[in-house]
Amino acid sequence: MRVLAVTHSLGANGAAWSLYDLLCAVLDAGGRADVLYRGDEPLKAALLARGARIVESVQTHDYDLALVNTLLDHARVPELAPLLPVVFWVHEGLTLPSNHMDLAPRWSTAFALSSRIVFQTAWQVNEVYKSFLSTVPAHRITVVGQRVSQHVAAAASGSNHTLARQPGERCQILSVGSVYPRKRPGDLAEVVVALAAQGLDVHCSFVGSLEALDLLPADMLALLRGRPDRFTLAGVLEPQQVVQQMLGAHAFCLTSGDESFSMAALDAAAMGLPLALSDLPGTADVWRHGFNALLAPPGAVDCLAWNLRALLLDRPLAARLGTNAAATAQRFRPQPFLESMMGVLRQTVADPHPALGS
Repeated sequence: MRVLAVTHSLGANGAAWSLYDLLCAVLDAGGRADVLYRGDEPLKAALLARGARIVESVQTHDYDLALVNTLLDHARVPELAPLLPVVFWVHEGLTLPSNHMDLAPRWSTAFALSSRIVFQTAWQVNEVYKSFLSTVPAHRITVVGQRVSQHVAAAASGSNHTLARQPGERCQILSVGSVYPRKRPGDLAEVVVALAAQGLDVHCSFVGSLEALDLLPADMLALLRGRPDRFTLAGVLEPQQVVQQMLGAHAFCLTSGDESFSMAALDAAAMGLPLALSDLPGTADVWRHGFNALLAPPGAVDCLAWNLRALLLDRPLAARLGTNAAATAQRFRPQPFLESMMGVLRQTVADPHPALGS
């Protein structure tokens, strides 16, 4: 199989990691994986090391299909659809459609022209993008859920992670994901400061891209940068470094206001970390408050503070939630995800349903 992947991002984000894992599976199966991409983000080197090619121009007859990654790359679909079957992989939740409805006609065109559209959740299909899909035949729409990262799955199988703290040891909270407004890092920072004021020795590490950090309000930037005793802005780390961060943490926190499906939360769950998460519609069938996570509405800082304090001080609760979270993560093993995505690619090559026909 000869795959042309098209993306604007090979950064350390969920959509890019998903693309990386899939293209590695294509290569492992003896296929060809070229990526139409301009930039120098971290996964570029990783893909080159695995045998993929990074290209800036293409001859479409060299490929069996194009894989357009993320809604942000929608403009590539009408360029490629007359020449190749297109698999359009949509990772976004509510934020992009809510903020950029001026692009709605272009998104509708991209969906109509795609041979297959892959979503992460039924929520995206039935709620977020349903109006764009009303004229798309059902056989072109596929849901392939997220999965635990392969490096985390390997580490979790032999992990001796313990939540027990030594006397006087600082409470460590971990947040993984790009640091910018949609992720609401200010909520977590506010809670950390509040917990410290209550006498709890707590520290929070933010792991992820800092490229959009300056979009945060000035007072929040000053807090994150000016309190190294409470906050570390670690930036993008290598996969094994992220695993080490998880092994050293006592709780994982996701304060995001919108996600289609957070890989970072799944990874933390696989490592047995207790989770304090935003209560989001895309994962309502995965995370259950009091069973495998503690949930708070996005922006409900008081509720988030209660949840984190409980995770850090009530060790039996944290251990029970972490155990249940790890069991939940077993439903999202990497191999079924890759098999499903490879199946979509093979099906598209065998039966492309030329988009121009409907």
